[in-house]
Amino acid sequence: MNWLSIIAFLSVFTIITPSVAELTCLERQSLTSYLAEEFSEIPVSAGIVDNGFLIEVFYNPKKDRWVIVMTSPDETSCVMATGAKWRMKNPVIPSDDL
Repeated sequence: MNWLSIIAFLSVFTIITPSVAELTCLERQSLTSYLAEEFSEIPVSAGIVDNGFLIEVFYNPKKDRWVIVMTSPDETSCVMATGAKWRMKNPVIPSDDL
């Protein structure tokens, strides 16, 4: 393995490791309550994945921060990603709860 390959591997490993280490999973109601109470993040979009999992984006407009949560059919929810500056094109809020 040459030095360039090693550097590329380590840079990818360094980027991935913090994300994996921060993976948080809880029962759905506990996680959504925590996001609302501690971070004032509310659900702004959602969709069902083909495998039956629920993907939701929670957003705090005052702090411009977002969280993507994936919930399994057994109601276990995991934080998949967090970030800033969430933007929606032609936002439509569904009338029914997912």
